[in-house]
Amino acid sequence: MKKICFALLAVMVLFSAASCSYVFSAYVNGQITGEINGEDGQPIDGARILIYDSESIRDSDYNAAMDACERGSYQDMPNRSTIWGYSSEGIINAIRVVWETSSPAYDKDHDVRDFYVLVLKDGYVPARTYVTVSAGAGAPASIRISSLEQIYTSGSKISGTVSSSDGALEDADVYVYTDADTFNKAADNARGLSSIDPEGYADDFTPGKYHGHVLSASNGKYSMKVMWDGETSPMYYLLAVADGYLPSSSVIESGTCSSESGAVMDISLTKAEKAEETV
Repeated sequence: MKKICFALLAVMVLFSAASCSYVFSAYVNGQITGEINGEDGQPIDGARILIYDSESIRDSDYNAAMDACERGSYQDMPNRSTIWGYSSEGIINAIRVVWETSSPAYDKDHDVRDFYVLVLKDGYVPARTYVTVSAGAGAPASIRISSLEQIYTSGSKISGTVSSSDGALEDADVYVYTDADTFNKAADNARGLSSIDPEGYADDFTPGKYHGHVLSASNGKYSMKVMWDGETSPMYYLLAVADGYLPSSSVIESGTCSSESGAVMDISLTKAEKAEETV
């Protein structure tokens, strides 16, 4: 009987040891510099630093960011990072990372872990790197991004209110384009869909390559960032789409957005009706 008890006790001890996990934390800081108006090595303010424990998830978000970076505002795009921070005058203030493991690299108080970093900044190409952190080491790990590439030199905003005869409209999709051909194709697509399924066409609408996109708020208000190269903003084309309403097209003349206040464009939508079928 004693042998059985000792055997059971040994199994319980082994199971307890195998299931034991340890939680570690460390800090990450660093610096981000890049191009500003053609001059490299400048401190980048307001960049968003996303930190991942999975390289594949980071790379997936990076690919999505690369697709979106030509738009005016993309750094707040949906992502799967749970740890983030921002740069202030090029400096990344301490960001705390936490992880759990059942097999520390050294002992229960010391471990080493790789984290994967994605840097997003409106007007710049996204950058990625990795950082090795050490719990119990004292000094924080450091991120260094020294070549953030600028793709736009100027920025402003377009804002306004989306409404109908019934008042303000919430959750209307507002797209802004800089290419007239892409805009015209998207507008034709939206009009065709609205005549077939006026009450549910917005989800089926394919916007094409747009410069910016935003949903109107509960009071109908919308605001989006637009960016460009040079001193004068280009021509912008707005397309508003909402279930139950005909799409609306608007044009903002070249240079209108160059002021700090940007351009104001209120949008009025008309109720849509299903086209009559011909036999």
